[in-house]
Amino acid sequence: MLGLRKSASDAVQQGDEYFRWRGGSVSRLESLFDAVIALALTLIVVSVDVPKSFDELMLAFRKLPAFAICFAILLMCWYYHFLFHRRYGLEGYPVVILNCVLMFLVVFYVYPLKFLYTFMFAQQGEVQIDQSQMGLLMALYSGGFVAIFVVMLLLHIYAWTRRKDLELNRNEEIQTRMKIAEHGIYILIGMLSIGIACLGGWAPLAGMIYALIGPAQFANAFWWTRKLQLKT
Repeated sequence: MLGLRKSASDAVQQGDEYFRWRGGSVSRLESLFDAVIALALTLIVVSVDVPKSFDELMLAFRKLPAFAICFAILLMCWYYHFLFHRRYGLEGYPVVILNCVLMFLVVFYVYPLKFLYTFMFAQQGEVQIDQSQMGLLMALYSGGFVAIFVVMLLLHIYAWTRRKDLELNRNEEIQTRMKIAEHGIYILIGMLSIGIACLGGWAPLAGMIYALIGPAQFANAFWWTRKLQLKT
C-alpha cells in the first residue's frame, strides 16, 4: 500500500519552485515529530532557571554559542523531515517505522550533541573530560549524526522507489536524486569522522572533517541543479 496523503481536495499543491507538494494538512505523524523536536530543544536549553545573579547571567551567555549550534542542527533535522512530508505525502508502514527510528535517534543524539558543543565553548574546568576520551566523544557524536542521515537517506530512497505512483516529473526526480546524494554526503563525512576518531587519530581532526560538508554540498547542488529544466 502506497500510503499517499493528499489535501482535502485531493489535489497536488504547488510547493517549492521545481517540486509540487503532495502532502496535505499536517498529519499526526508529523505532529509527533514536532513534539519530539520540541522536547529535544528543551533538553539543550541554556538553563531551566532564571539567573539570580549577574554571574549566573554571564554563565548563561557563555553557553549561548553551544545552544545556538545545537538549535541549528536540530532545526536542520526538522526542516529535512518537513520537506520530505510536504513533497511526497507518504505515510505507509515503511515511512512510519523510519519516522519512529528517527524520533528515537533525535532524542538520544541530544546528549552527545549538547556535551560536545558545551565542551567546545566552556571555560577550563567547566566540563570534565580526559584527553583520552575525546576520540570516543567524537565517535558518539558522529555515530548519531550518521544514524540520523541514514534514516533520511532511506526515506528518500523509499520515495524514489515510489516515483511512478507519485507521478514525479523529470525535475522532481532530479531533486529526489539530489537529496539522496545530499544525505549520502553527510553519511560519508560522518563515517570519515568516526574512522579518524576510532583509529586513534587526532581527535580535533575528527571534528574538523565536517568543514568538508559546505564545499561537498555546494558541488552536489551545482551538479544536479544544472540538470533541471528551467521554467520559462
